[in-house]
Amino acid sequence: MRSPFTRYIFSELNGEKIRILKQRLLADQESMDVRFLEGETNANVNQIVDLIPKPTSRERVLTFCLVDPYRLADIRFGTFVTFAKARIVDFLVLIPSGMDASRNQKLYLAGRSDALDKFLGRDDWRKDWISGRGPARFSDFVVEQFGISMRRLGYKYDGLQQAHLMTTTKRRLPIYHLVMFSKSALGVDFWEKCRAAAKLQQPLF
Repeated sequence: MRSPFTRYIFSELNGEKIRILKQRLLADQESMDVRFLEGETNANVNQIVDLIPKPTSRERVLTFCLVDPYRLADIRFGTFVTFAKARIVDFLVLIPSGMDASRNQKLYLAGRSDALDKFLGRDDWRKDWISGRGPARFSDFVVEQFGISMRRLGYKYDGLQQAHLMTTTKRRLPIYHLVMFSKSALGVDFWEKCRAAAKLQQPLF
C-alpha cells in the first residue's frame, strides 16, 4: 500500500465476521497495525476512541471513520458526537435511506420506533416533514436531516447534492446514500473529486 494508515481499527458485532476479517488482513498485511473490537459499536465507542492514536506536540492525528450500518437502528448519533468530541474525525457514512428509511416510513412517522430519532440525534424532525420543509422523498429527507445534525456538530454540509445516491439499475429506486462529513474544506473538496472520478454503478439487480 503506497500511503498506509498508521492504524486500522475494525469494530464488528458478529464474531464470525471478525474471524474472517482477521484471516484476510493478517495473511497479507502482517506489518499493519490492526486492531479488532468485537461487539456493539455504540456501546463500545469509548473503547474505540481509546484505540485511536493520540496527537502529540509533533504529530497531528486525523481519523477517517467509515460507518456502514445495515439499518438505521445500528448506529446512534450519540456515537458520532463521542468521536467528534474526542478526536479530529472525518466520516464517510452509508445512510440506509432506501433500504430502511423508505421501507419503514410509516413506522418512523408514527413514532412506533425510535431508531430514526436516535440516528438523527433528535425527535423534532417530524415537524419539518409535516410542514413540507425539505425534500419530498422520504429517503432524501432523512439524508438531509442527518446532514443538518452533523452541521450542528461543526461539519460542513451544503445540502443533498453533497450525498452520492446508489440506486437499483432498472427502476432507479434508492438503496442508500453515501456522504462524507469533514470540518475542513479540503476534506469536502476531496470527497467531490472522488465522486467526480467514480465509475458508473455496476448492476445490482
